[in-house]
Amino acid sequence: MGILRTALMSTALAGCFSTPGFSGGDGGTSGDDAGSGSGGRDGSIAASSNVVFVKKLPDGGLKQAGSLAALDALCRNSAIDAGFDGEFVAWFSTTAASAASRLPMPGGWVRPDNKPFALSTAALLRGEILYPARIDATGHDVTEDMVDSTVYTGTNADGSTGANCDDFNFTNIATRALIGHADGAKETWTHEEDAQCTQNGYIYCFQTNRPEAPAAPPAITGRAAFVTFASVSLSAGLAAFDQACTMAASDQKHYRAFVATSGGAAKDRFTVDGTPWIRPDYVVVTTNLVNFDAAISELSGGGYSDGFYVVSGAGDPTTAGTDATTCQNYSVSDTSHRYPAGKLTRSGPALFGVAADPTCSDAAKVYCLQYD
Repeated sequence: MGILRTALMSTALAGCFSTPGFSGGDGGTSGDDAGSGSGGRDGSIAASSNVVFVKKLPDGGLKQAGSLAALDALCRNSAIDAGFDGEFVAWFSTTAASAASRLPMPGGWVRPDNKPFALSTAALLRGEILYPARIDATGHDVTEDMVDSTVYTGTNADGSTGANCDDFNFTNIATRALIGHADGAKETWTHEEDAQCTQNGYIYCFQTNRPEAPAAPPAITGRAAFVTFASVSLSAGLAAFDQACTMAASDQKHYRAFVATSGGAAKDRFTVDGTPWIRPDYVVVTTNLVNFDAAISELSGGGYSDGFYVVSGAGDPTTAGTDATTCQNYSVSDTSHRYPAGKLTRSGPALFGVAADPTCSDAAKVYCLQYD
């Protein structure tokens, strides 16, 4: 674990979960602005901070772009148009050069809205994503209007070269490349699956010439948000989900599972008053339980959770569950029925309930939110 990360987590452990009203941070945003789902460049990015943003590919995807040099040019031109100076490269790997090898050391990046994305190149390759790189060069949050958050990377989670359209050789029309998602954290920001090279999507653009790492998110007061280390049986009942959250927190605060019930929405289990919910690494997740600025991907004691699916019980936090979507209010184990689940490495709509792969006989991790 890097020095920055170690210091960050030791502070979080000391101050966030052992005393009432733990502190966290939002990278410069608080109150109703956090969790609004909107970006916005304000010109206050420190001169020493590298910038990362997403750039939309031309229609026809990577095949239309044609080469790594063309991707780099897309990044440079987009940066210039937005008023950023310096050097920019696309996060895409070829046989000759992995994406990681094209980044500086120690590195570290902020988004165009000045929220920190990763504190160093090493942290990036460990999947320690703070605020996902879902902002374009103009400050627009592309998750607001995209149907698909696909970002072409050709790059594995460790920064090495993966499937990459055969190094831009499109003789085989079925050639594919690794993709991540603009709202992704941990490994899914760069590698969740693969896709055909002619589909539309985005690329990541990284600035490479600025020397200093960005600052970690500053401390503000908020409520805790984390995911359980252990999975809980879907038939264990709502009380078991809440108990799992209380046991995982190891403090005297009150927690509930962020899940829908049969007849009730997940959002309605909490009081929304503008106070943010914050991860142990000081990242503000949301203020309204509707829009999410970051994934709920950290454990209560710090560190990023393994796993993929999280129980949700509905398609989104404002929709009431039904017996069908909640495994009869989490009371039956049934292999023939599937339930909506969230993805703990995502921060857009996929954070909550877009997946329908697990069955009612499975176990899943639980999102836990402080409610007092």
